Amino acid sequence: MKWENKDKISKSYPIILLNYVYLLAIFAILCQLYYPLKMIKIKFVQFYSSLEKNKLKHFRKFAKAPFFNKGRDFSNLLANIEKYMFKDINTGKFIQMLSEKTGMKQRSIWNRLSELYIIAEQFIVINEINNNEMLFNITVSTYHLNNSSYNLFKQKINTSLNRFQSIEKSLESNHYYYQLLQQLGSYYIFQNINEPFMDNINAQVIYHSASYIINHYLHLTELLQQKNLTSSDLAAKGLNFLTDNNTENFIKTIKENYTELYSEVSFHYNIYKAFSVKSDDNYYKIAFEHFETISKSSNDPYRLLQYQLLINYCIEKTNNNQIHYYDELFRLYNRKLEEGIVQDLTVGNFPVNNFRDYVFVALQLGKLEWIKWFIEKYSNLLPVNVRKDEINLSYGIVFYN
Repeated sequence: MKWENKDKISKSYPIILLNYVYLLAIFAILCQLYYPLKMIKIKFVQFYSSLEKNKLKHFRKFAKAPFFNKGRDFSNLLANIEKYMFKDINTGKFIQMLSEKTGMKQRSIWNRLSELYIIAEQFIVINEINNNEMLFNITVSTYHLNNSSYNLFKQKINTSLNRFQSIEKSLESNHYYYQLLQQLGSYYIFQNINEPFMDNINAQVIYHSASYIINHYLHLTELLQQKNLTSSDLAAKGLNFLTDNNTENFIKTIKENYTELYSEVSFHYNIYKAFSVKSDDNYYKIAFEHFETISKSSNDPYRLLQYQLLINYCIEKTNNNQIHYYDELFRLYNRKLEEGIVQDLTVGNFPVNNFRDYVFVALQLGKLEWIKWFIEKYSNLLPVNVRKDEINLSYGIVFYN
């Protein structure tokens, strides 16, 4: 979301400060253009260089497992890759240096790097499944069902369905739950169990529909923000083929028996309507009420997405000179920080910068002491390559004001 009136307000800043911002912008562009040319274009190296220190250690241990390395010792090669992967050299020079340090032929180096990338993909899959309880359960229950291990399947599916009520939800959770229900329905068919089958099909329809509707309105909301489209434009393009009546009828259907699901669908529908019907602020208020319900049981990435939708709406309102929305923005930012939802601060985007947006909103409300506190507490989350410049720029704004 862009701040359309940001430049108007920033005219009060001294010329030298504006020049500094523009120089930073030029520097960032040059960095983006230059460094990709020097990047070592080897898939495994690109993967390995992206790992944090603790994950590097984890991967080295993973690569030592005979099940994955098939008896090959990669320790010396990995040590040398770590030593040279951030050097300002091209791919050919990198391979040559690895060959010299390990005593291996360059062709052998390429072969080992291909093998390491296969191990890397296995590392990714295993970690992702282990960190996603629902996906883990689906994978295990699918195996049992496909192998006709019905007793093991029944135990796993019952545990998995019950766990859904208490785990933190992601954007994909409803679709995962639908997949579990679908597996249970297949089990009923295989075992000729008729009595609970119709209830199972009904639940499948509910969760599959909810998952689709949530993602549908999420995509439409993104289009409304990025393309300056209207709901009429979306309808004309055939994108908005869910009518308000259909969606609202579905929401009414699930309100009584699916309370949390009702709030989740309602949040995404109403925030879409807030962006679509710009003259009616009530949609935002209704969306926020449902946000209060679903955010408590959402995991951090999903809660960040919910916050960002609310924040983007408020930014759009300030762009339309409804300046009282700065107070709402500041409230959202503070609440978000209190809950530890700070992943957006770790991203060094250009030209948009989330850290700078916190400073900008507080500045409009004259909260200079808050800005100092924010810089001191959260600037360490900024990417190293932009941290110093962002800190200096933020303090420069504070001292000038």
